[in-house]
Amino acid sequence: MNHNSCRRHLLIPLLRTYRNDITSASSRQVQAYVHANVRGQRWGHGHDTTGRRLLSQSSTLNGTATSTTTTAANALQEEVRRVAHERMAGRRRFYKVVDVRKVIEEDEEEEGKDSVDSPISMGVDGTDSASGVISKPSVETEGNWQDAAVLSGDGLPKFTITLDGKRVRTPAGQNFAVPSEELAFAVAAEWDAQNEFITPAQMPLMTLACTAIDQTAYDKETTIQNILKYLPNDTTSYLVDPDEDRVLARKQKDHWDKLRVWSAKILGEEPAVIVGAVLIGKGGKLPHSKQVYEGAEIFVRSLDIWSLTALQCATVEAKSFLVGLGLTKQYLSAEKAIGAARVEEEFQIGIWGCVEGQHDYDRLNCNIQMRSASFLLSCTQPSEP
Repeated sequence: MNHNSCRRHLLIPLLRTYRNDITSASSRQVQAYVHANVRGQRWGHGHDTTGRRLLSQSSTLNGTATSTTTTAANALQEEVRRVAHERMAGRRRFYKVVDVRKVIEEDEEEEGKDSVDSPISMGVDGTDSASGVISKPSVETEGNWQDAAVLSGDGLPKFTITLDGKRVRTPAGQNFAVPSEELAFAVAAEWDAQNEFITPAQMPLMTLACTAIDQTAYDKETTIQNILKYLPNDTTSYLVDPDEDRVLARKQKDHWDKLRVWSAKILGEEPAVIVGAVLIGKGGKLPHSKQVYEGAEIFVRSLDIWSLTALQCATVEAKSFLVGLGLTKQYLSAEKAIGAARVEEEFQIGIWGCVEGQHDYDRLNCNIQMRSASFLLSCTQPSEP
């Protein structure tokens, strides 16, 4: 990267924590993908003739007992894995130098001549198939698309990422700019860490930043409603009866009780709880007071697009508005937010064991989402007193 050593302490320390886990998870996903294809279950959209040919040859050779054909079959299996990896990883790395540049207003008019489209699509295969994706606006609706630079601050300096000197754009074609040099260097580190192929799953901060620019900035109300819908059935408000399970009840108390008490400072009143198995009916919700709901909405609407995006990330991952609130207001560290989000699943793992390919993926994903949201918040909002 084109930055001096004195700035290296800014380069996403959280990536050092979970980069190996992400790589390991990606490897397991490739193996599962290849295993499914070797059995002939699926291959892309059915148009990959190379994959079909390799699988056909591999199947034929695997039926031969000679050492020569076995060696050839193994070679073909490796080729299948290579092709599968290429399909999953996406576009090849096309750049050599990643850098961070301060955005200058005079550059905006010439931006189209000095930028590169994002190699990361908004949905699967460049479509809008991903849930909740907002399409790039047409000429008729382009005026409704609000640039994140307008919504992200009051004249604060903005920083962008360049690949071989060309500024990166978001998946929706917006100018990529963040209001923090630390965040920009962290995103640059994600780009610089890509190897032969670009793997979006290993770029969580780039994903969050683009979500803020492309999605939250364009339709803030949808993001707000998506966050608030978790409060009526917040995970932290459903408690087990201590007479039925003292161990789980103690774990819930340790992780959730102080969080609910603290939340009253923001919401005006402590949220309601339900103890034991209580049927609240279809479409029912927790008996929170009107003040709690109003306090939650006032708080969420006060956030800028960066904090709002981080809050949505944490809330959805924890299935809890209160956990997202605690992380956003820096009451919970990333580590404590992860613990609060995984109380019941970790309890079950302690009893029945960890199911490989499910529980380990859940743990990894929760770590990535919470730590990325926490890092985004630390870079874009002042520290709480």
